Amino acid sequence: MNNGASNLDPQVAAKAALRKEFMTARKERYAIKGKSWAHILECEEFENAKVVTSYISYGYEPELDDLNQEFLRRGVTLLMPRMLPDYDLEWVPWSNGAEIAANGRLSEPVGEAFADLSRIDICIVPALHIDGEGNRLGKGKGCYDRAIAKLESATSGAIFTIGIVHDGEITAPILPHEAHDHPLKAAATPTSLVRFA
Repeated sequence: MNNGASNLDPQVAAKAALRKEFMTARKERYAIKGKSWAHILECEEFENAKVVTSYISYGYEPELDDLNQEFLRRGVTLLMPRMLPDYDLEWVPWSNGAEIAANGRLSEPVGEAFADLSRIDICIVPALHIDGEGNRLGKGKGCYDRAIAKLESATSGAIFTIGIVHDGEITAPILPHEAHDHPLKAAATPTSLVRFA
């Protein structure tokens, strides 16, 4: 009996296998918290940024609390993602505390969505792994790929997209990717920042 597995696109199957491997490795390696990604604020793109998207970390994702607090201290309009029923994202202004638990584990902002996507200067993106060409592997729902596509269209490609990962999660082997995947312009660990051509 054919269970449909043989009909799976090879790229989709490869991404699913890597996703499982990377999530297990992340849980084993990064249970200790306390690292900071605040060094990315020294990048020229952040000097004059007025509107930035970030995210509220959960589980073993890199913790961005100090980074998000610094954006607020600088007077940056900080937007956090809110997932819609179709897994698209909308961006909501956030001021440290206006959030609501969703799905039992995610924290999402409440309030009106930010309407003018053309004003967004930087999009900070979570990832499980990023390769040397800026391809990212996420959690598998395509939320951020669709969001990046909309932001790039709204800003005529001017938006700076940067993925946040732990040390050891930027790797040389090219990750499996599909036509709808959007490469990032940069990636950061607690100890480095890599730009992609």
